[in-house]
Amino acid sequence: MNDDIAFTIPLTRAAHQFARENGKTSTQIYLNRLAVFAVNYYLDCFAIETELKENNGIGFILELLGNVSRLMLKNIGNLECHSVLEGTNTCKIPFEVRDGVLGYVAVQIDRELKEAKPIGFLSPKQLERFREVEDVPLAAFDSVELLYEHLQPTPQEIHLSEWLNDVIDAGWETVERFFQAQQPTLAMNFRGIAQAERKEVEVKQSGVKRWKLIDLERAEEKIALFVGLKPKDRQEMDIEVEVYPSMGQTQLPKDLQLMILDEEGEMVMQAKARQTQNLHFDFSGDIGENFGVKLTIGDVSFVQSFLI
Repeated sequence: MNDDIAFTIPLTRAAHQFARENGKTSTQIYLNRLAVFAVNYYLDCFAIETELKENNGIGFILELLGNVSRLMLKNIGNLECHSVLEGTNTCKIPFEVRDGVLGYVAVQIDRELKEAKPIGFLSPKQLERFREVEDVPLAAFDSVELLYEHLQPTPQEIHLSEWLNDVIDAGWETVERFFQAQQPTLAMNFRGIAQAERKEVEVKQSGVKRWKLIDLERAEEKIALFVGLKPKDRQEMDIEVEVYPSMGQTQLPKDLQLMILDEEGEMVMQAKARQTQNLHFDFSGDIGENFGVKLTIGDVSFVQSFLI
């Protein structure tokens, strides 16, 4: 965990009013509600909609015990927000709040209760390492910057073999459609794609290739991701992964990285654009095997999972 880049959130009168909404509370409840307010403020900076309101029902009962500190994210789920006082190196995550949440945010609060800093994020999977203890070391938390990435919807796994039967997933277009979406002068720069596509048409059932526009919103970049497959034998496929610039650009962003991930999500191939026109990987995989494609620019990333 690295809190050097965490930004400070002022605990205003509104924050303290929210913390005492339920009347007389314990110190732990008060601090937890300040943590919820701070995370709500933090997520608002990323335009993530939340429902900041007084707890009720079972949530209120748990809160009376000083345990629950939950923030609801619209159409996404719930986050647990836990206060950490300055000078401490652990974050208390009670056993009774470990189900049905997206993750846990540690929020450092100064001893004058004037400022708060979201300083770390822990996913439910990471918390499994501490299933027998409530005081989790802050060193186990990831940077809070990963919270935004964690909250983004995970693209549905693509079953590539079904493409050979003309069962194409929504959003994946033909190569000809790529040219229609480009400016005429730009399209001339992609003759290699056109030649490859014509070759596929000439050789029946030799394979299929499709592309999808990837919008890396926070980086304000749009990248065309091409994926193709071709039967090698009854159990193995040749896979082709390419990226090209889009929206009138002739070169990829210089800091764009293309990665191929294995079934465990570990990187096995990597390439950086460095102002090139495209990036390209060829590899083989068995039918039923999984792999992933990851695109990153700075701290913004996109991951798509595939099943061969």
